[in-house]
Amino acid sequence: MLNIFIAEGEGIFDLSNEPNAVVLGSAQMLAEQPEFASNSRMRDLLRLTEGRDLLKQALADRRAQGLSITIGAENPGPALSEFTLVTASYEAGDLRGVIGVMGPTRMPYDKIIGLVEHTSRLVEGLLE
Repeated sequence: MLNIFIAEGEGIFDLSNEPNAVVLGSAQMLAEQPEFASNSRMRDLLRLTEGRDLLKQALADRRAQGLSITIGAENPGPALSEFTLVTASYEAGDLRGVIGVMGPTRMPYDKIIGLVEHTSRLVEGLLE
C-alpha cells in the first residue's frame, strides 16, 4: 500500500475532476503471481485494470460498508472471479472513499486486512 501512495505522488488525492475516480497503483506484483502466467489470464488482468469500470462498480457499493472482503465468485462479474478484494471505507467531512487491495484468492488475509484497516484510518487522519 505504501508503494502505491509513493508511486502516485501528489496527485493521488486530487480527484476533483472526477468524483468517482478509481486510482490504481502498479499491477506488476499481481501480474507476477502464478495465477497470471498464461497469456489469456494476463490479458484479462490488463483489461480489468485499464478499463476500471468494473472496479469502479465493485467499489461504489462499499463506501458505507467499513471493512469488506469478497473472495472469488462473491465479486461482481466474472472478470473479478479470480481475485479477492479487501477494502475499507474512509470518511472525513463530506469526503468519502474506499481504499483496498486486489489480489489472488490465496493472499495472506490476516496481513492484508490489518494493512487495509490501518491505511484507511491513516487516510482519515490525514484528511481531517
